[in-house]
Amino acid sequence: SSLSEIKVLEVRNDRLYYLEDNILTLEQKRSGFMYKYIDSGSKYFGINVKKVVPEEVVKVNDITSKMGVKIDDGIIYGISPETVVSSLVNTVTKNKGEAKVTDASGKVKASGSFVTGDKITIESNDETKTYTIIIYGDTTGDGEITTLDLLIVQKHLLKKTTLTNAYLKAADVNKDGNIDAIDYVRIRKYIMNTASIEQ
Repeated sequence: SSLSEIKVLEVRNDRLYYLEDNILTLEQKRSGFMYKYIDSGSKYFGINVKKVVPEEVVKVNDITSKMGVKIDDGIIYGISPETVVSSLVNTVTKNKGEAKVTDASGKVKASGSFVTGDKITIESNDETKTYTIIIYGDTTGDGEITTLDLLIVQKHLLKKTTLTNAYLKAADVNKDGNIDAIDYVRIRKYIMNTASIEQ
């Protein structure tokens, strides 16, 4: 049935008054809400109107914009070393999403700190996206920036080893797209507490 077919008498104070002999179920928009009218047959009656509020569509970008991180081409950065996993997961949950963190091997990570190579999958009610975590300077994936990271970068520059994927990105501490002596010196100065690394 439609409203015209059931001879609506009036809608007053969220009550619908109409004539109808049969059971009726219909939906229409009124005052910005979706209403559902349900009642059994009667010659004349009034029923309370039940508001059915459509579920708000939440995009993953709506969630990540409130996480205090930076995103570029599937990479999440801007995370300080020793940032705990639960901090970002809780932020996702508070913003109507769900998050799962896995380490580089794909094992679920429910506690501890983020490290380079971790992945976070964020699910909203509309879509799912997965991002790789980068901690600039953490080229070993242990979440810290130490002499071991400096050694890895040195070996990469001397072509004794090759950094790839997230670890290569993490070595580019000045974010100019190249791994060079400038990055090496910045990491060394960070370890000596004479310079910072912007995440």
